[in-house]
Amino acid sequence: ATLMSITGIKERLPFPLLGLDPDSGGEFINWHLLGWTKQQDPVITLTRTRPYMKNDHARIEQKNYVNIRKWVGYERYDDSQKVAVLNELYRVLEDYLNFFIPSVMCIRKERQPRKHIKRIYDTPQTAYERVLARTDVNQRVKEQLQRNYATLSMVTLKCRIDTLTKQLTARRHKQLR
Repeated sequence: ATLMSITGIKERLPFPLLGLDPDSGGEFINWHLLGWTKQQDPVITLTRTRPYMKNDHARIEQKNYVNIRKWVGYERYDDSQKVAVLNELYRVLEDYLNFFIPSVMCIRKERQPRKHIKRIYDTPQTAYERVLARTDVNQRVKEQLQRNYATLSMVTLKCRIDTLTKQLTARRHKQLR
């Protein structure tokens, strides 16, 4: 399942997938994934965090909360109907978050008096805007993203997210009864 998900992500990315940095759990790094990364052109670099160093991926854990847990919670969805709803929710969230929700990136850190560190952030931008601003992304990719963006509505996406989230919640409540 992990390999199928990563393959799907690779196909949807507007640029080449050059590396993966999963945590050190066996559910992410296995022989199938390792073999798959070596077969890709270009070869995908696979690294991993240090075992028992949970803060190695603090930024990813924060994004996991903001982009996933906020919407679906911490429930385990393992029946096929719930997984289908969850996968559709992920696809809708992908467009909603990448095209309409801005984020900031830390561009530098400055040491302040008393050894405090002040982070300096760039102007908030969506992932879509960041890709369009890059000079190393192919113009055809940018045009495809612009065509995709023209078909999207933030309100429609948010309504669909709310509907799918309610479906997950309703099914969870039925299961608890």
